[in-house]
Amino acid sequence: MTPSEAVVTLETEAVPGPAASDLDEWLDWRMGHIGASETGAAMGVSKWQQPLDIYNMKTGLVKPPGQNFPMWWGTQVEAILAQAYTNRTGKELLYPIPGFRHQDEQHIGATPDAVRKDNQRILVEMKAAGSRVELGSENSDEIPADWIAQAQAQMFVMDADIVEFAVVQSNSLGIYVVERNEAFIEAMVERLTELWEKIGQREPPDADWEHATTGRALAALIDCDSDFTAPLGGYEQDLVRRYEELGRQSQEVTKDRDQCKHKIMASLSGHAQGRLPDGRVLKMRKVKVKETIRESYEYKRLVVPKRKDNRVTKH
Repeated sequence: MTPSEAVVTLETEAVPGPAASDLDEWLDWRMGHIGASETGAAMGVSKWQQPLDIYNMKTGLVKPPGQNFPMWWGTQVEAILAQAYTNRTGKELLYPIPGFRHQDEQHIGATPDAVRKDNQRILVEMKAAGSRVELGSENSDEIPADWIAQAQAQMFVMDADIVEFAVVQSNSLGIYVVERNEAFIEAMVERLTELWEKIGQREPPDADWEHATTGRALAALIDCDSDFTAPLGGYEQDLVRRYEELGRQSQEVTKDRDQCKHKIMASLSGHAQGRLPDGRVLKMRKVKVKETIRESYEYKRLVVPKRKDNRVTKH
């Protein structure tokens, strides 16, 4: 089935857009709304993006990602997972389907992967999850928070009741179920509408100071070609002092850690490994660095295993 055929078959009042397979057209169309997969970031529950990242993309300060490898791989896996879902559940799907915008709140859009033929109020989303993605028991909604936000946005746009996630992880297929939550949707629409208004008014949302993308997101707002010098005050002066003091402390901590590491290396007495009283084994490993703009080289690194969870700390 083609996406255009799916539009004819679907019973929805949502406004159809292009298919994700028409990537350039779909990306242009997506600039005109906040998509379901962006909802987690817009609501501040995604570790990959924050509201300021969405603002930067929608205002053109940052170019939206094109078809990178994860996107390409996800597209390839979708068809396989759609068939695997049908094999597992016996339920046939309308797949693929195009993107849609909400009939009234057209600044909110979604491109669900599929819709159940037997019940069009059940959407199906396909995911290929890495080993680090934390998932709960099957048939629960114990999935990442940004997936839940995505599901609620899809249900809002498509007027659906349930989103089933068909997730492949470690060569195993699991199905997770997210039900419509009106309280969540009400808060979501309010947050997305507020952000969309800021986008239209070119008023950046506040940065999340603890988010991993904050430096990159704030940098996109700065015009490095401007000759204007912004007046700063006592608040910024205190921040600079704190920044400089933390830098000095960091240097001292790094120096102390290096001394500890060097003394451990000396205690190995030329051997490649040594056992601590608590049972952990310290090891020296050779690390080869491939040639790039400089010749390839090799160095040795001390490996200190962590005590509790057995993850390895490398120095």
